[in-house]
Amino acid sequence: MFFSFFLLFVYVILFAYAITKCSFFTKSGITTKYLLLGYGIKLFGGFAYGYIYSHWYSGGDTWEYFDCSKLMHDAFYVNPRYYFQLVFGSCNYTPTDAEFLKIITPIAHWSDERTYFILRINAILQWFSFGNYYVHTVFWVFFSMLGTVAFYRTLKVYFPNYTIFMYVLLFLQPSIFFWGSGVHKDGLTLMALGLYVFACQKILFDYKKWQFYGVIILCLGMFYYFRPHLVLLLLPATIAWFLSEWYKWQAKYTFVATYLVSALLLVLLSYLSMDLNVFRKLMQIQYVFILYLHGEGDISIPFLQPTWQSALVNVPTALYNTLITPFTNGIYRSIQHQLATTESLVLLLLILWATISYYFRPIKLVAFWYFCIALSITFLLLIGLTTDNIGAIVRYRTIILPLLTPALGILTGLTNQRLGIKE
Repeated sequence: MFFSFFLLFVYVILFAYAITKCSFFTKSGITTKYLLLGYGIKLFGGFAYGYIYSHWYSGGDTWEYFDCSKLMHDAFYVNPRYYFQLVFGSCNYTPTDAEFLKIITPIAHWSDERTYFILRINAILQWFSFGNYYVHTVFWVFFSMLGTVAFYRTLKVYFPNYTIFMYVLLFLQPSIFFWGSGVHKDGLTLMALGLYVFACQKILFDYKKWQFYGVIILCLGMFYYFRPHLVLLLLPATIAWFLSEWYKWQAKYTFVATYLVSALLLVLLSYLSMDLNVFRKLMQIQYVFILYLHGEGDISIPFLQPTWQSALVNVPTALYNTLITPFTNGIYRSIQHQLATTESLVLLLLILWATISYYFRPIKLVAFWYFCIALSITFLLLIGLTTDNIGAIVRYRTIILPLLTPALGILTGLTNQRLGIKE
């Protein structure tokens, strides 16, 4: 027990030291004090995530990932070849080696390459954690810090007068420091999305910075494993962003035109081939959620048909379910749902505040602002069309909160000067 606490303490200090010395963090414009504060908040969220799921949800996915990775790690002592095969080899097949088959039988997600990738990472971390789940959490918190600071650095370039509000929205939102810090897909997805927008911004300012093309490719690869739909959602948003910046076109018209062309292309493809019918895929995802994934917080949603008309008709319901339902349906449920209710209320108030402020005091909006809003809306639509559980909706939408809430925050006009705080 003492060794576990000592090891955890050592890793917490090591990563804190890395954050205060690594140029990626120190050049962010966030002072060391507030970098460490953000790190501490994320550590609290990550530890709370593991503790809550351990004591109230029988471990959940996060502890299952950890336990399965320990089985993979233990395979090294049976035969090192088995370990390297489990961590770096292919999965989703029936091995002919009886001993190897015996090892993989209790390992969950063997047939799901995307989820199994989380097990691979955890199996590598087992060498450093000595079987301590919370050491894995510290690594995940560091991954999340990379993404959060990347978001901040990008936002600071486009909205330099709103850095205080940006910090609050990025580091103090409960969903971001809770869901984004636990040992799950969300933390890695936040890291990848943050680094993706950071790399795009660097290329827009200097297209000869070749290392950032590699970062983008790496992030897209991570999306393929964790959230493959993000690749499709990012495509029109990124194209419109780049076109607006490169050719100095009016951003709002560029985004409208890009999304109209994208929508028409999706409709055309749905008629040409069943395999290319995105609306059929939406129906299949929703089908799995409704029929096979059940839990506290399930809600009723309309069944989709494999047509663009069905998706279009359900757009209002999708937005309602992602923005309002977590507020209206969480009040009389568990404490977790009540916390989600509170956060959803704050989000709704921020939307209302931003809308009223912009109506009475419009400001010039840059292309990146439209990128944030366009990606956020399409992501919320995807969640609302396919997901019938409040908890899942709240967790999934965490991914776009680092873009959505700062974009709304800009409209409120709460600059550093108005807040009366020096950066």
